[in-house]
Amino acid sequence: MPSQDRLTSEIVAQYVRRLVLNDELLESANSCRYSVRTIAQRVQLNFPQVQAQFLVHPEARAEEYGVHYAVQFYCNQWILLINMVSAPGFPTYIGDKDMAHPLLQNMKVADKVI
Repeated sequence: MPSQDRLTSEIVAQYVRRLVLNDELLESANSCRYSVRTIAQRVQLNFPQVQAQFLVHPEARAEEYGVHYAVQFYCNQWILLINMVSAPGFPTYIGDKDMAHPLLQNMKVADKVI
């Protein structure tokens, strides 16, 4: 039987998939900043026990191009990584961080989205 943490992870993943169906900008090219902010805000509003962290590659900076953001959620033992905006080397992904593409796994934690 799956643990409660695992069930929460799956519920959050399904919730994000529904968000994307209702807001195509969440997966539109060059909208990763909007996407991660919106997803983090809505998930935390509906799942207050879940914490969000923004991820960035290569580093957070104000330039529009050359920077990519994703978001991860964690609660106790699980980390759910979400990258809804596909970019070169960064495929669309919703799932366990340990199973993500290596570039997604190696993104750095950012204090905020610039």
